[in-house]
Amino acid sequence: MINIRSIKKLTDGDGITLKNGKPIRFKTGWQVADYGIETTCPREAIAAVKAYNGNCGVWFENGIYYVDHSFRITTKKEAIKKAKENGHLVFINTGRTFSGIPKTITELNFDGYVCGCGTHIYFQGKKIKESVIPNDQCVETVKILRKYQVYAFYEADQGIYFDFSYPNPFLEMGKKIFGTQGKSIDEIIEDQTKTFDKCLISLKENPAADSVMEYFRQHYYCISRGDDVWEMTQKSCNKGTGIQEVCAYLGADLEDCLAVGDSENDLDMLKAVKNSIAMGNARPSILPYCSYVTADILDDGIYHALQHYDII
Repeated sequence: MINIRSIKKLTDGDGITLKNGKPIRFKTGWQVADYGIETTCPREAIAAVKAYNGNCGVWFENGIYYVDHSFRITTKKEAIKKAKENGHLVFINTGRTFSGIPKTITELNFDGYVCGCGTHIYFQGKKIKESVIPNDQCVETVKILRKYQVYAFYEADQGIYFDFSYPNPFLEMGKKIFGTQGKSIDEIIEDQTKTFDKCLISLKENPAADSVMEYFRQHYYCISRGDDVWEMTQKSCNKGTGIQEVCAYLGADLEDCLAVGDSENDLDMLKAVKNSIAMGNARPSILPYCSYVTADILDDGIYHALQHYDII
């Protein structure tokens, strides 16, 4: 992974494309950015690079760093199209709630979406599953994070919520990542009909980290994203239960499912199916749970994996 010195060395009008944190030049295909941030701070720029697992582009111009998550879209789009033409159903299984999925993904015409770590499931435009955190638990959670001024944002099926009551670097990053100004979390505190589905928090250098984690381990399913960043989801839902519920709805067999992942927050999904696939750029910790390792996401890994299993 590149470090902050590499970021600071960029001169005006200069940039780098990264694959798994290392500079690279692609000979074929098109590199497409789907979301990103703008910042004048090198530390925020390198934090974004790490948040995107090093698969992004960094451009420096007029004192501003532009960090864009990116991927090659040509063969991925062709792979999805061919799989559907061959009679297969293709889903996105993501930690993001539906409101946080970028247009560049929805334009790929998936059959369905397992969102928010299995809390909301859509199939062919119809919502077939919905699970939310009760309002009283949402309010309690916000008060805990507000008390200890934990950097956080909250994700709901139809929106992203921020706490504007204290300094929060996650706020600006969240706005840029999701392409939204977001909603105030006070809306959920003041309206008992409103809820969120999950939250993302950073406990790095927070002196109350142990107390905060004690609360979350009691009430949430905690997924480490590394560097003291945690994805807090509902105890009854995860990416694995999402696949199970899709199969139950469709009358399908888990034996016929393939799952493709690259990081620890994909483990529940990978453990749920027989045919579990790791991307070539996947974290080493997930490899023991995968039956096949395909090429890197930026080297047509999806396409090669579907070919390997005779899907296309």
